[in-house]
Parts: sequence; structure tokens; C-alpha cells
Amino acid sequence: MEGELISTIKTVVSTTTEIISGFNDWVGFFQWLCPDNNQESKQQHEELWKLQTTLPLMQVMIDRAEWSIHKEGVPILLEELKDVTYDTEDLIEEFKYFKMKSEMDGPQSLMKRSLDFIKSDISSSFDKVKLLQQRAEHLISQLNATDLQQETPHFDRSVRPETSSFPDSKVFGRQKETVALKVLLGVPVSIPSGSKRKKGHPVAAEATAQKDCMDYPVNNAVSVLPIVGIGGVGKTTLAQQICQDQHVKAYFGQILWTCVSDDFDTKQLTKELVHSCGEEIASDNLDYLQNKLAKVVRLKRFLIVLDDVWDDSVKDNGQEWQKFCAPLTTGVQGSMILVTTRSSKVAKLVCTLNPFQLQGLEEDTFWEFFKTCALGGKSSTMDVKLATIGRMIVPKLKGSPLAAKTLGRLLRMKIDTVHWTNILNSELWELKQEVGDILPALRLSYLYLPRHLRRCLSLCAMFPKDHKFEQTVLVDLWSAQCFAETQDKICMHTAGDWCFEELESRCFFQEVVPSSASQISPKIKKYVMHDLIHDMIQLVSGNECFVIRNEIDLSNVPEKVRHVSLFTSKGFDYQKLVALTRCRKLRSILSREQLGKKIFFPLVNSWSKELKYLRFLSCCFTKLTMLSEAIANFKLLCCFKVHCPRRWTMDTFPESYCSLYNLQKFEAKNCTFKSLPKEFRKLVNLQSFEVRTFVHGRNYTNFWGISVEVLKNMHLQGEMYLNLSRVKLAGCAELELRKRKHVEMLTLNFYHTQNTQDQELEMLELLCPHSGIKFLEISGFRGDSTPTWLQPSYLQNLVQLRLDCHLCEVKDLAS
Repeated sequence: MEGELISTIKTVVSTTTEIISGFNDWVGFFQWLCPDNNQESKQQHEELWKLQTTLPLMQVMIDRAEWSIHKEGVPILLEELKDVTYDTEDLIEEFKYFKMKSEMDGPQSLMKRSLDFIKSDISSSFDKVKLLQQRAEHLISQLNATDLQQETPHFDRSVRPETSSFPDSKVFGRQKETVALKVLLGVPVSIPSGSKRKKGHPVAAEATAQKDCMDYPVNNAVSVLPIVGIGGVGKTTLAQQICQDQHVKAYFGQILWTCVSDDFDTKQLTKELVHSCGEEIASDNLDYLQNKLAKVVRLKRFLIVLDDVWDDSVKDNGQEWQKFCAPLTTGVQGSMILVTTRSSKVAKLVCTLNPFQLQGLEEDTFWEFFKTCALGGKSSTMDVKLATIGRMIVPKLKGSPLAAKTLGRLLRMKIDTVHWTNILNSELWELKQEVGDILPALRLSYLYLPRHLRRCLSLCAMFPKDHKFEQTVLVDLWSAQCFAETQDKICMHTAGDWCFEELESRCFFQEVVPSSASQISPKIKKYVMHDLIHDMIQLVSGNECFVIRNEIDLSNVPEKVRHVSLFTSKGFDYQKLVALTRCRKLRSILSREQLGKKIFFPLVNSWSKELKYLRFLSCCFTKLTMLSEAIANFKLLCCFKVHCPRRWTMDTFPESYCSLYNLQKFEAKNCTFKSLPKEFRKLVNLQSFEVRTFVHGRNYTNFWGISVEVLKNMHLQGEMYLNLSRVKLAGCAELELRKRKHVEMLTLNFYHTQNTQDQELEMLELLCPHSGIKFLEISGFRGDSTPTWLQPSYLQNLVQLRLDCHLCEVKDLAS
């Protein structure tokens, strides 16, 4: 508790310190806004600064309120505080934009236009500053009145009952899993004489595992086998069943069980294991305890079960885990540690054997389990009509015992067809009635996430159930909202990738394994969320996200919604999407439906007049030849993605887009721009520019080009054309072409350079592409030899090579 409190205080202090250190950054901006009124300038400056310093406190209060969602009145206050926090972030970003614009354009060039801005927009914005400050202070006061200070971040986690090696109820199924685990643990498994092993039998499938487990000699690292699975799938129950198995008991001289749960404390865990062995403990010293444990494990082959292990176990780069395992390395041959965890990250870092992935129960077994949950054990016989409805509900649960228990409790409230039909047709509706009791294990997993990961996960409510998505889609969404926590010199997309991997390791996302009949390309990884996880995410996100599936949904979109996605059916009248203009707080619009230019352009014109806080826009088209100029009105836009199956060409990138100073990513993978405008250099936050052909200075007389400083930060993909006439030697190194793994076609044009032959050779040496490049063209090169990297051994995936190098000798390229 103390550690969490200190961490929270540090977060607030750190964030506030950053804001205070940037206090002077605003001075010049406000003096420019009010050159003739220093008092007004000072007052506006102080009010905005005050709101900025309140923002981290709002975020901390949201964290504490989420942990106390079960308290009366907290859910409503929490929703209101989230809304104020979003509004505050948007307003601050709006001020930052105009501050950046004043720096980019310069006071003189902006002065005339600024007068109207001062009189209208800025005055209304400052009214909002005062109002937001008042709302925030009121809500924080209200939440404090609910006594949130007494709550701890481990509140929900601590209510998880401590486990033991004894199962508390009848176990359904898991026979195959039990046999497979016994083999992996090295336990001899006997098969009745005369019987043949069937294909796919767990013993046959894991036949080699027994030898692997038995090959670890004394004094080697102890073998570790993790059981990995989503919360509630039955990991603990399966481990309990293993411990009670007679073969397991006979094989292992001692079986020790400890529930890790709250915190991976090496001293405490070691103490519990020693105590479990029946040994007297005379000291609390770690060295004493570890020596005591080491002596015990030398005597008999042991099985240690560590139940409910979290990421704490692998903190400090795994040093804590290594410290815990140190006294166990002297164990008798065949000794094992069995770990249950929800985190594949933990499993990967602690395992010496491949983790055992625990899936849901098989269909027949799950049906029997479901009936028991739904009928409360009163009877195994179910009414025919109820059984029909139940059979329709079961596929939604994906074989998860947790899902069966949760929905079973709801069904058991009233065992009749009307109630069960309501559950079938409106399960999310029903789940919302009992927020505190919904999926406690999944909610626990959510609450235990750091703040930035909780915000990332909440955006997944933009997807419909069972939607298969790519990692890049989520990362782009997160990056546009600045949800991904970044470090110095780490771009937002890289941070987003880390967030995705973290959430995947915690089993919130499941990779889709494409079948032979699947339409999913094996080269593109797709992921899906379990229905129950999806329900939980929708609950915690509240009205922040909304999925539009039909025209009726348009009238149900919450006015305060922040993120909207379009997954519509045929016959949808897309012109009616103009209704989204009433949702003035929208930050994201994600459309998977193909729109026509005649529909989309008027829509964007309407949206751009009202949706001033839009940060993410992704649209699909059947055919496209140009881009809408109205996009430039989305001043806070960070990510703009254009999907079109046909290739298309534009003379130039729209110059009006160069005022989108927050733009981090532009994607139009089938588009070729013949040139880029001079003002392109103003896109100082651009990190990814994904087009079919990227031209850097093709027409060096009429094209202004992009500075290497801007170019080096772009995550370019597809085809890249570099005119090197104005690029210096240092610029070649900064481009780091070797790291650009998504560039498949590269053209290096040396014509009209002012460099010597030796300098061009140095440049070409530094312009080494990644080894997977498929098409390479080098033209106008005047060096007398080729670079060292131009070899078949390095460019193994090269399909086509074009050289226009009159003086150099090309050797050893025949293969």
C-alpha cells in the first residue's frame, strides 16, 4: 500500500513538475495574443496553467474511482470526471496547436488572421478554461466525500480467495489435459495393455516430453512448467487436480503449494515453502531461509506449485525470480516447478519447458458444466425449451468456465424462457445491471493494468464482438490519442507496439490461427478478443466508444462519445452520417466500409465545421483520385488513413495539409505523389508517411523536397525514390535505410550531385538497405567500385537489380 501511494505521489509530482517547467513556454504566446493588455495576458496565462496542473490530479482520481466502482454514486461521478478530463486534454491541445502555429507562421504573417481568432475562438476557449476548472474541482470534492483515500490499488485483487492444492468442487473434464501435464512433469503414465494410442491422444502427442523432463540432472536449473490461460479458464483447478493425482503423489516425494497472488516476495514465498515442509523456522533472514529450503529439497524429488503468478515475479529483468529459484537448483533429478499465470510474458521468462496453453472446456463437457451453473446444482435435467435457449447461449461463452459461472448466475435468477431469452438477446444489457459482480476475474485483470494500458484497452470497445483486427490499427488509434506511454527518443508508434505486446501477454488479445479455409493471410497476424473481455471493455469504457452497425444506431450515438466506428450492413445510407456533427467531442472515426467520393467529400465538409477535436480518421474508398481539402480543418488530426484497393496518383500532397502540425501518420498505400509542397517541412511531428511511391526530390529544379531531419523520422513503406543531389554525407547516415524493413523498392539517384567519386562511394556505403529489399536501382553513380553490402550473401531476397554506374566494376553478382 505504501509503495503504491508513493508511486502515485511521484506520478503527480513528476507530471506537475513538467507542467511547471513549461510555464514560461506559454508567456510569449499570451503576450502575442494580448499585446496591448498585459494584465489580461497574465490572467489568461495563469488560468490555463492552473487547469494544466489540475489535470494529473484528475487522472489520479479516476484511477482511485475505478478501484471503488462498487461504491454508491461513484460510477456517475467517474463518468463525469472522465468527460471533464477529456475536455481538458482537448482544450490544452487546442492551445498548443495555436501556439505551434504562431511559431511556424511567425507573428507578422499571422497577425491579420489572429484578430478574428482572438475575438471569437480564444474568448470562448478561456470561458471553457474557467468552467472546466470549476467542474473538476467540484467532482474531485464529491469523490473525496466518498472516502476514496481509504482504497488501495490492490483492493479488488485482495478479495481473490487464497487457493490451496485441494479442489473445492467437482472438476468437469480436463482428463486429456491432466494426462498431458503429467507427462510433461515426467510422471510415468501407464496405458492399459492391448490398447492402442489413438492419433491425437495426449500421451502420444506429448510422448517425448517425459524424456525431456527426466533429462535434468542434479545441480542443474530446476525445470519450470507454466500453465497459461485467461483468468477463470481453470488453471488453478487443473493444478489442484494434478496435485491430488495418485501417480503424481507417488512420483514426487513432496508437493508444495503456495498462492503468490498479491506480491512476488522471495523471502515470504521461501518462508511459506519451508513451513510447508514441516520445518521449524528460527530466523526471518533470507539467507537462513534459502539454506533451509536447499537442505529440504535435496532429500526428495519435489513439485512446487506457484499459483496465480503476476508480472512482479519477473521485475528487475528477472533477478527476483532467479533469487527465488537459487536454493532449488540442488533438487533431486526430476524436480519441477508448476506455475499458473495469466501472463504469457511471465510464462516466457520463467519457463524451461514450453508453456502449457490451457483452452476452454470441450463442447460436451462444457454443456454439462453450464447446466450445473445455470440450474444451481438442483437438477441435471433441463426443460426442453430452456435447453434450446441454453444451447444458443453456450457458443457465446467459448468454453470458458468463468463465462459459464458468470452467465449461469444471471440465468439462475429466474429459470424460465422469458428471462433466458432476454439474456440470449441482450447479454450486455443484463451484465450492466450488476456492475460490481460482472466478471470479477477479468475486471481484476483490467484494474491491475497501469493507467496508460487501461486507456489503451478501453479503445477496443470500438470493435464489434469477434472482430479480427491487426495490431497496427490499435497502435495507430492509441498513438493519435497519446495513450501509449513514451520515453525519450521513443516514437509514439514504438511505444504503442510495446503496449500491444503487454496486453497480449496478459491474455486480453488472442492471436487468430488461420485455417486452410480462412481468408486471413498467414503473413498478417490478426487478433480477436474473447466475448467476455469485450463485454468487460464495453462496460469500463462507458459512453466513450460506439459502434455504428445500422441507421437506427445513428440516433443512439451518445452526444459525449469520443470514438466511433462504422461496421455497417448493406443498404446503409452513408449520407446520414452527417448526424455525427452533433457529437462535437469526437476524437476518432474508424470506417471499414467503402465510401464513394461523392458521399465522403460532403461528409467531411460538414464534419470539419463541428468536429474540432478529431485526432484519428480512417476511411475506405472504392476509387479515389484526390483528397478532400476539408481535412485540413481538423487542426488536432494526428493520424489520417486512406484505404483504396486501386492505385492512384496525385500531382502533389495537398499543401493545406501542411498546417496539420500534430500529424504523426499519413497512410495511403496505393497512392503516388509526384511531388511534395515546400510547406511539407512544417509537419514536424510526422513519423510515418506510408504511400505506394515516396519521391524525395525527383524533380530537383521544381521540387523543394524534405529535409533529412524530417525524412529520417518517417516510418516509410513500399517504394522509396531518393534524389541525392542535395543530400550530404551526414544525411545518408541519418536516414538509416538498413532499419527500414518495410521498404521493398528503393531507387537511389545520384545524378547532378556536387560530390567527388570517393564521396559518392562513401554515400552509397552508408545507404545500405535492409537485407530483405526486393527491387533496387542505383542510377547516376560515378564511383569506381561497388559498396561492400552489394553482395548476394546479403541481398538474398533481391528480385531485380538495376545499375547505371559507368565507372565501377560489378563483381560476384552473377548468382
